[in-house]
Amino acid sequence: MPRLLTRVALCRACRSFENCGGGMVSASTSLPCGIRPPSYDFEAFLSCLCLLKMNPGSGRPYTSFLMPSRKRSRSEEMVASPQDKENGNGQNVEPVKTSKPKKRAKASRKSAPETKKNDLPKVVNVAYGEVNKNGEKVPMTDLERHKKGKEDFTAIAWNVGSLRSLLNHKVHELVELCKKEQPDVIGFMEIKLSNEDMCEECDNLLREAVEDILGPVEIVWNHCTAKKGYSGTAFVVRKSAGKFESKLGINGHDDPEGRTITLEFDDMVVVLCYVPNSGQDLNRLGYRTAGKDCFDAKLAKYCESFDKPTLLLGDLNVADRDVDIWNVDKPHIPKSAGTTNEERESFREHYTSKGFIDTFANMHPEATGCFSYWSVRARNKPKNRGLRLDYVMAAPGFPTDRIKDAFILEDFAPHGDHCPVGVTFKRSKKHPLKRH
Repeated sequence: MPRLLTRVALCRACRSFENCGGGMVSASTSLPCGIRPPSYDFEAFLSCLCLLKMNPGSGRPYTSFLMPSRKRSRSEEMVASPQDKENGNGQNVEPVKTSKPKKRAKASRKSAPETKKNDLPKVVNVAYGEVNKNGEKVPMTDLERHKKGKEDFTAIAWNVGSLRSLLNHKVHELVELCKKEQPDVIGFMEIKLSNEDMCEECDNLLREAVEDILGPVEIVWNHCTAKKGYSGTAFVVRKSAGKFESKLGINGHDDPEGRTITLEFDDMVVVLCYVPNSGQDLNRLGYRTAGKDCFDAKLAKYCESFDKPTLLLGDLNVADRDVDIWNVDKPHIPKSAGTTNEERESFREHYTSKGFIDTFANMHPEATGCFSYWSVRARNKPKNRGLRLDYVMAAPGFPTDRIKDAFILEDFAPHGDHCPVGVTFKRSKKHPLKRH
């Protein structure tokens, strides 16, 4: 909490700063009130202190009192969090239009006409995303939920952004999820664990968090070895769900980024996949969508290869329909990862046109404002300005008449980023699944 502590120190220090005689303040200086500037954030301390000390009558804007900063590059004109930049989901923040400064015109003696409210330009706030005329919230359809029965099976997928962070700082969210939904399998994505030791540590923490609620579980890990603190997936499976075999990767191929895990039960298959993002500069767009051997094509064919009913769940990093994009009419949308024409067309070519069923869209065809991702930096969650990037897809042959519920748990992402998505269907020893 460095920022909070800095603000508290300033509030107490500013009262006696007048007695400092305008002397220099360094990291080792103690103010008259006895408080020393926090050495860990000294630049921010000075910046805020100058702001408090500025002369209101000088007419200088407050930014001139702050410490100098480097000029923003054009690549930084779109503000996004590190998470947004890594995932390429900067489309939740409006790009800032820049132009060359114009020469000052000589002041006219005549007073300028008053500007009407309707003539004011639309404001784009770099830090918080687009602010429309009324700042209204994107409305979300209120959907009824199915109450899980004894013969129901629930599968959930959740891009957690860091499993260690979830277990160390937000484990109550996982506990609440287990209590509320009673899932039989939970697939975690973007776990960001780089080695087996980290997986073992989280394995123990996971069991402590969920086994009191779900009973004994088995955990399957597929950590990323290609890059430290990147990607990776994990599956938590209740032992009551039945025996299964687990596989890593697609068709037995190497999976250095740890993106895919398959659970093969006696009567069905569940595939978890964290599909690669095309990137902020779309440098992986071709890998995702181009040619017969692109990632989308391989994953779809893999899911079709089983002779059992198959579910594909995970962060597929594409917003299929227009209703899945809060600002679909914006000109930068076709150029942003997850919403490019190439990604959306690839999704339709390899999935929906081949008989894959988007369980949420199929169950709630009229629903609007139902998203699974919101930019954190743009603070888009309070206004519900998001994308639907996470899915549970039923592969061809899955008995969709067994599906009782398909849902998005937006409450489990109170500040944004990804929330869990899931599906509930009828499946038991008396009623095993059969492929149609």
